[in-house]
Amino acid sequence: MKKEKEKSLPLRRTVSNNIFALKTIWSVSPVYLTVYLAGGIIYGFISFLYESYMLRMIVNGTTGGESVKAIMIKVALIGIFSVIWYGVMQWFWNVISPKHTRKIAAFVEKDLFAKACEVELACYETPSFYDKYVKAMDEAYSRVTKVLQSLNNLLERVVVLLSTSFLLFLIDPVLILFGLFPLALGFLKRRSNLYAYKAETESKAVFRKEDYVRRTFYLGEYAKEMRLGGIHKNMLRDLEQTYIDFKAIVKKYRFKRALYEYLRSIGLEVFTILGAMLYATWSAVCVGVENGGMSIGDCVVVLNSIGMISYSLNNLVQNVSEFGEHGLFLEDVRYFLGYEPAIKSGSELVSVRFHGTQKGKLKVSNEAEARAIEAKVSGSDFLVSSVKHTKKNKQPAPPFTTSSLLQEASKKLGFQSQKIMRVAQELYDGLNLGHEFGGVQGLITYMRTDSTRVSVGAQEAAREYIKNNFGTEYLPKSARFYKSDSNSQDAHEAIRPSNVSLLPAMVRKMLTNDQFKLYKLIWERFIASQMSSAVLDTVNVKLENSGYVFKTGGYMISSKGYMAIYSDSEEEVGVDGDNVSLSRFP
Repeated sequence: MKKEKEKSLPLRRTVSNNIFALKTIWSVSPVYLTVYLAGGIIYGFISFLYESYMLRMIVNGTTGGESVKAIMIKVALIGIFSVIWYGVMQWFWNVISPKHTRKIAAFVEKDLFAKACEVELACYETPSFYDKYVKAMDEAYSRVTKVLQSLNNLLERVVVLLSTSFLLFLIDPVLILFGLFPLALGFLKRRSNLYAYKAETESKAVFRKEDYVRRTFYLGEYAKEMRLGGIHKNMLRDLEQTYIDFKAIVKKYRFKRALYEYLRSIGLEVFTILGAMLYATWSAVCVGVENGGMSIGDCVVVLNSIGMISYSLNNLVQNVSEFGEHGLFLEDVRYFLGYEPAIKSGSELVSVRFHGTQKGKLKVSNEAEARAIEAKVSGSDFLVSSVKHTKKNKQPAPPFTTSSLLQEASKKLGFQSQKIMRVAQELYDGLNLGHEFGGVQGLITYMRTDSTRVSVGAQEAAREYIKNNFGTEYLPKSARFYKSDSNSQDAHEAIRPSNVSLLPAMVRKMLTNDQFKLYKLIWERFIASQMSSAVLDTVNVKLENSGYVFKTGGYMISSKGYMAIYSDSEEEVGVDGDNVSLSRFP
């Protein structure tokens, strides 16, 4: 069994997706984005002052003979700055931020809901599209804000790292090696985040199913139906299945993630922090200041700071990997928001057919009458007065006659009449297909005919092919017979492949491009002529404007039937007694 390829994005696309989230926030509130990120930078600087700089200043100042008053003034200034800053940020987080986060959420949701209304209904029946739609709805707002949070944390840790690393470098450059070791552990975090993404994605489907069961039990209007119909048994079975499914997800991903997290923790706690502490202690105690080692004050700073720098480096790697996770989720959001529906509301014209008035049909005799009607309805809104849904069986077209071949090949292939007949003559006369296919073979029956009749043997061969390659649901109960025109001479069969088993793909290498195209058209038309009907879901819409009635509509394929192999060149289907042409919906 082939192992499923792990989902990943190119670096450029990952960066692009995260920038998309930041641009979204910027478009709503540039000030909020700026203050939010500035807060991360200043928080990082304050952390450095408290965790490293102030400790070194106090210890070295005390041991170096600096006055207590001077030390206290420095500490007081740092404290005053911190009090003012924390006050400003608490006001920002609790007063300003909630308004802006709700504003961002409304902006994102508005875009999602607008796109959801534009998308064709058929898309929601496509599993891959629906999966992206659900993920977009679930993740859009939360992922946009998570990108901002991750960038805030990244800036904070970068400031801590740069300032603390510079201080440790001044004390002893060797210490930087201990701080850089967590970067080597970054790949473990990336693997861990990948499994976290997979587990979260699959778990959400389970949680939605579980939530549905729980909500159903809470709804009072369902209580009676559940007891009378025994539905509760099915619901409880579904609930039990969610537990089983979740356990399977845990077994599949969580243990792997635990292993990567364990290895990363060992590397961080043992090799980085403990190693740096042992080195600093050795330098201060065994070597001593007089021999070029650390002072006791510097040793204390190292013992306190190396853990922070290692922790910050580790979290820096985690932040970077978080952007990869955000990029995966935002890819689904951008796919959904970037989807271009074939029918755009308000941006494309809808073709309608003039019917008459509310009293009945009205014949328009000349251009002057048509212009008068156009003038009356222009600038006014059309009112939908009725919508009618019906099902229609669409029969396949008969095999080609000379006339229908000329029309269809001209529409589908863009061939001129002379070219069509010349290529058809070549297919009829015979082409060298090689020893594998019996040498020279005529691929089609005689191409000058006005009959739709085909031999029983050809019908049976076509039906056998359909049964073996499409299934019995694509095969009518009996062979199809088509009546020729009353004026037809019926001297020859319809144009069809001489041998159904010679598939176009099999003989393509032995044919020119034009020969292949025409043979494929004839072969597919003949096979389709013996297949079951297509079932169409049609919609007929009646519109009124200024007393006049117009009609339009469309259709979707409910059951493909012969359309599985052959599509009509006509893009419209006539239905209803009024011969309204319905365009196919995407």
